[in-house]
Amino acid sequence: MQCLSGREPYHHKKIEEVANPKADLGILVRTPQGGSQKISTTSWIASFALSEDFRKGFLSTIAEITPPEVFSENPKQGMTSELVIKRIYPPKEIAPGQWRVGMVADLVQKNRGDDRRVITPFNKDFLVRATDYFPNPQIESSTDLQKAIYSVRADRLEIYEIRDLCLLDNYSNLNEAQLKECKIQQRTDNFIR
Repeated sequence: MQCLSGREPYHHKKIEEVANPKADLGILVRTPQGGSQKISTTSWIASFALSEDFRKGFLSTIAEITPPEVFSENPKQGMTSELVIKRIYPPKEIAPGQWRVGMVADLVQKNRGDDRRVITPFNKDFLVRATDYFPNPQIESSTDLQKAIYSVRADRLEIYEIRDLCLLDNYSNLNEAQLKECKIQQRTDNFIR
């Protein structure tokens, strides 16, 4: 079996390949301005956990905020990104077959050349709903990419909206108007796309 990049899986790689992995070439997606920009292959695969009507706009947004350095093969110019999850709140049912799940995390971007880091808070509420699942009809002849996409959908859940998570504790840096809006959202469970 081959991995998504077309190379042999980890346990068959030479030490040099593991120590110096090849850069992700990325996947081109359309932006709202009509152009196209790259997103990482893993982001593209993970986007299949999103509802179809939400996925296109989400991918465009991710493409706009993905620095081109992520795809650089030059180790001094390249950049890595990692989502560091600090807390996942238990799912809260908001309607039959629909839940809200909060996540507190940081997006850590690191320059491979000098180890400089940029840490961006990524605190989000995910609205999730149950969905149908159709198993892969040709699993033996599927590519690794097709298998990865089917595995994302196998949980029979999809994200149909992502909102900023309101943190009402001492770590919140919301101004008074944002805090008031946050409290209203929590009381009404009103989510607007």
